[in-house]
Amino acid sequence: MDENNLISFWQISLGNLLTIATMLVGGIYFISQIKGQVNFLTDRMVSVEERVKDLVNILVEQGKQGERMLMLAERVQAQGKRLDENERRVNRFYEKTGKE
Repeated sequence: MDENNLISFWQISLGNLLTIATMLVGGIYFISQIKGQVNFLTDRMVSVEERVKDLVNILVEQGKQGERMLMLAERVQAQGKRLDENERRVNRFYEKTGKE
């Protein structure tokens, strides 16, 4: 290899500098855009987590209301049984006395 070829091998042209600069600027822009998207997605995830917590609270409250309604239904049914028993007693009393 002669000296002229060695010198031309190490020479950097304007095109090479523009290519390197373009790649650096593009890389920096890409990294900044990715960072922005990560921050945006992080904010959205926090928002989704808050909404999920709200939905969990709503479901828990609905479960509690369901249990309360079930207990109330049992109480109404028990009172209905007592009323039916009292009605039978009154009917038997009237049947024994012959009055209506």
